[in-house]
Amino acid sequence: KDQIDQEKEENLTRLIQDVRQEAQSDNVSTLLPKIEELKVAMKEIVDAKLGNQASADPMSDLNDL
Repeated sequence: KDQIDQEKEENLTRLIQDVRQEAQSDNVSTLLPKIEELKVAMKEIVDAKLGNQASADPMSDLNDL
């Protein structure tokens, strides 16, 4: 099973907490950058997971056909 490294997991958790706080305080000017930061962090994790799966499965690269 692939594990998200501890540092990325902690960063993601912190970003989620920050977004929740900003949303509750209705502070849009600081909420939007936090949401963008969270989106980037989540995309990096998904890309890393997909990259790990692709390298683990030799049949996943259809460009070899």
